[in-house]
Amino acid sequence: MAENTGTTTTGARGINPYVAGGAIAAVVLSFAIGLLITTNPVYGAALAFAVAFPVVYKFRKAFIMGYAAYLPFEELFLKFAPDQLYPLFRYGAEGTIFLLFVVVVGENLLRGRGWRRTQLDLPIFMLAGAVLASTVVNSVPPTVAALGVKSVFRYIFLFFIITQSDYTRKDLKVFLSIFIASGVLQIFAGLVQMVGGEYVYDFFRPRDVVVGDKILKSQDITLSSEGLRVCGTLLRYGVYGNYIALLLCLPLARRYVGKDKGLATTAIILLGAIVLVASFSRKGWIAMYIAFIYMNWLSGKKVKTAALLGLPILGVPFLLIYYGFAQSLTQETTANPIMRLVEMFSPDYLSHTLERTRLYILTYVTYRIARDFFWFGVGPGLIGSDVTGTAGGTTALVEVDRISGLDFADERLALLTDVGFVNIFAQIGFFGILAVVILLARFIKQSKRLFITRADSETRTVALMFLGFTVIMIVESFFGSPLTYRAVSFYFWLFAGLLFSKGMAEDPAPGKAST
Repeated sequence: MAENTGTTTTGARGINPYVAGGAIAAVVLSFAIGLLITTNPVYGAALAFAVAFPVVYKFRKAFIMGYAAYLPFEELFLKFAPDQLYPLFRYGAEGTIFLLFVVVVGENLLRGRGWRRTQLDLPIFMLAGAVLASTVVNSVPPTVAALGVKSVFRYIFLFFIITQSDYTRKDLKVFLSIFIASGVLQIFAGLVQMVGGEYVYDFFRPRDVVVGDKILKSQDITLSSEGLRVCGTLLRYGVYGNYIALLLCLPLARRYVGKDKGLATTAIILLGAIVLVASFSRKGWIAMYIAFIYMNWLSGKKVKTAALLGLPILGVPFLLIYYGFAQSLTQETTANPIMRLVEMFSPDYLSHTLERTRLYILTYVTYRIARDFFWFGVGPGLIGSDVTGTAGGTTALVEVDRISGLDFADERLALLTDVGFVNIFAQIGFFGILAVVILLARFIKQSKRLFITRADSETRTVALMFLGFTVIMIVESFFGSPLTYRAVSFYFWLFAGLLFSKGMAEDPAPGKAST
């Protein structure tokens, strides 16, 4: 006699009613989605998302890995997306990550796993408290506050998804492979732009960012006297320079820790350096230079570190002589990276930036905020955000009042987004910037501890890479706002979560360590 397994089979015994019901429901749902897409694509897509979310949750690792591969090329994909689905494609994943965070934490609590503590919990919760306090004290509408801080902290929930889940070293290797593969493609895109110039301009030019009937940001690849500033598929040359600088930290860490001097690693470093220079991103150059010094110092390369530290002493006089010689010949700034770098030291540039751009923000605006809004800032979203308009060409979403003599009509205030630390201080005050400082300090402490104490090269490589990441983010936050760069911010919080995750808390099992 056949064993009764307690399941219903098809054939002579009939059809499983659950299978039949599921099939009918799927057909009905397909017709409903088709009808909604025909009448209103947003409603149809929203319904499809509601149905798909349980699947996304079950395979959330695969979703995050796919998003990691997609995000650096998002703008190129969105260029060809239907207009009505554009907001969903652009912002849907951010909402999905937040929902994943809520469900992951909820499931852990319901199953009695509790909250897995990390060293970053205190500064992150302190940061959230600073945002809430500033919102209440300054009577900021919740929607304005949320829009104001969203661009800076949009992927912070990704950190908690990873630390509250069971991510392993195998997952880390996959993410590293995705990061290096996307970086190689970005390098290739940069090289194509260098060779093709304006001939490939239209292909790489992204579409405008639109919210409703308002053009939030008019996108363009910056063309200037220097020619095409390479930007890959990352909107702007500054974002591209930041991304390539982060990318270079991985092969450099592999070279220092794992002694990887293979052709592929060397090629990535050399070609990455070429497109970084071609981006004309001075903040990317400076940040990479300082991170390079720090990584050499931690790796015990004292001679190379000393040489790098001494380079400006010899290099700056040479550059100034070169600048004067070029000016005497051409009577104008020569279009090359050397001239763009040395221009930073010219009296005209220093005077301009002190009166109108970054030095103006670092000096005058910082003083005014510290004098009048020290503890709680102006209010999240009320200054230097997507709500009020940014230096990247973003137009204001809503009208805001002028606050205590800080004239929002002054175009210089939009440049707050070019000075990340001052921007955070201006929006949420002292407690907010203090939380960010503690956060960065703990990033460095954890990464340095793993780099120094671990024996396996894999952990030490990732730790050294993330130390380079953190240095770059700190330096660039004086010249830009790297946490608002979507791909940059995503990878920063992704690898932060992996470094602080349970899977990295213990040494790999014997025989599993990388060599």
